[in-house]
Amino acid sequence: MPYFGRNIRTAVFGQSHAAAIGVTIDGLPAGEAVDAVELEAFMARRAPEQNRMTTQRREADRPEILCGIVDGRTCGAPLTSIIRNGDTRSKDYAAIADLPRPSHADWPAHVRYGGWQDVRGGGASLTGCAVLRDLGAASVTTISRSGLDNYGNLDRHADAQLIVNTTPVGMHPTCDASPLETLEAFPALESVLDIIYNPACTELMLLARSRSLPTENGLSMLVMQAQAAAERFLGHALPDAAAEDILKDMTLQFSNLVLLGMPGSGKTKVARRLAELLHRPFVDVDELIVRKVGRSIPDIFARDGEAHFRDLESKVIEGLSAGHGLVVATGGGSVLRERNCRLLQRNGLVLWLHRPLEELPSAGRPVSLARGVEAIFVEREPIFRALAHRIITSRRLRTQFSRSSEKSRETSDHQRPQHQFSGHSRTGHLRQHNLQGPVRNTRDLVRLCRRLMRAFPVQP
Repeated sequence: MPYFGRNIRTAVFGQSHAAAIGVTIDGLPAGEAVDAVELEAFMARRAPEQNRMTTQRREADRPEILCGIVDGRTCGAPLTSIIRNGDTRSKDYAAIADLPRPSHADWPAHVRYGGWQDVRGGGASLTGCAVLRDLGAASVTTISRSGLDNYGNLDRHADAQLIVNTTPVGMHPTCDASPLETLEAFPALESVLDIIYNPACTELMLLARSRSLPTENGLSMLVMQAQAAAERFLGHALPDAAAEDILKDMTLQFSNLVLLGMPGSGKTKVARRLAELLHRPFVDVDELIVRKVGRSIPDIFARDGEAHFRDLESKVIEGLSAGHGLVVATGGGSVLRERNCRLLQRNGLVLWLHRPLEELPSAGRPVSLARGVEAIFVEREPIFRALAHRIITSRRLRTQFSRSSEKSRETSDHQRPQHQFSGHSRTGHLRQHNLQGPVRNTRDLVRLCRRLMRAFPVQP
């Protein structure tokens, strides 16, 4: 049973095709009013049959309070509520015992429970434990909100080498959440797996990447489960390379292409043309701010100050971070706030357009005029380098920043090993351009961006 929370602990139970699903909330203060009308309105938002993307089963979805509320107010005891399942159609799931569904944990659960699992629902945590043990893990410990191993004694597991998150904490739309606030209790940690795949990079994964640890999200698990299901359906094995290509293709398709760079490096021009060639929506952060406020960026700086502009910028970036398949041109100072950096990585393949400083203009750019291009570069270069999945240059740079050049070897195909951004496009959806051959992977993407940088030189 999954538990969430510390001061207020929540446990969910039941299965969607069992008699009921429910929740128990412990730790609520006594005397709090419960607005039944507001609760009913909230439940109506997730009611079935609202569109073709939701289940077509007809369910009333009316919560039934079993305990914890007296006369409309909490009484101090744990609050338990259930929703009885009416249109369960359990017979629809009879075949799953022999044919596991793609993108579900049916087959791992079958192995774990020897065929005695309830095929109408399963638990990702138990399945994950079974797989890890089958792979030869020396020990597997499940951390819960209560029990022997809990979030209050994580120091007991300082030797943990792998953390696997099987909870929905951090999943869209609550992307700011994380099952762990820090990884300091795990000095021996070597990698992190989060079964969430939306967003592609969760807060837990960002914690791991801040320590340069490799991470993986749950998309690969879904693809491999789909392959296993397809093999059982077709009656023959499929090559592992096919699943790997599909995974890379999906990753590239759904990732936002986020262009970073110094002010005046050509991010907007390159991003706009890149979006046209790849048939993706184009978004410019600065243009959205101007459209929202109705004033130019120099005017916003002059009248309201840089801090106000950065607040507007952060709100725009937060809205874009939930998108998929966009081409995003950021402002030169977008990376100055740590939260913006996290937001850009959620669903983003980050590309740094790195031009020689002598090519960068400063006219009409408030920060560049006030501080100078060199000072801005010294401040932002480490941030650009830490964020970028790829560094793209119009030519090999020969600048006075030799330390940075040596660190990255100044290759436009620079790749941080923990990221899995390279995909073969088998669908042909990226082939509608005439600057070079098809964009099958991120290497092709980098080459295309480099050509666009040359096609749109900046004027200092």
